[in-house]
Amino acid sequence: MENPYILMKKPIRRTWTKKMSVLFEPQNIKIGDRTIIDNPCDYDLEVKKSPIHGYGLFTKIPFRKGQTICPYNHLPSQVISWKDFEDKYGKDYSFTYSLKAFGNKKIINCKEIQNCVCFVNDDRPNENCYFRQRCLRAKRDIKAGEELTLCYPHYNPRDNI
Repeated sequence: MENPYILMKKPIRRTWTKKMSVLFEPQNIKIGDRTIIDNPCDYDLEVKKSPIHGYGLFTKIPFRKGQTICPYNHLPSQVISWKDFEDKYGKDYSFTYSLKAFGNKKIINCKEIQNCVCFVNDDRPNENCYFRQRCLRAKRDIKAGEELTLCYPHYNPRDNI
């Protein structure tokens, strides 16, 4: 009898395209006490305990400098104006993505509905990722198993300690 696992193909890694933002359907994955709308495994990533803070997002495969790691998935209802956001949350910019760089006066609010990128911790000045065109990209070569880190653009989490 033939081994059925030999016939299984490795899933194709999802790469972000403009069509994906239209085709994206939330999956509602439960991780700890959070429910996120996308599955880190779809991008060869995993969530686990972080030495930096709480939980972090880790790679399963290496990424080259400049390579797209994953999209910043969101629902259309999460895009709101800066004024509406600040009226509701004040200056707490955690779990947000600014669209000002695109000439837009809006912000993506992921406070209630989160994506896998919300597990990326701030590790300034040693961050290994950055955002560009609603995607997380490698700032330098990243080894498999390494935690993905950013320099949060809107605030410094260490100011709240």
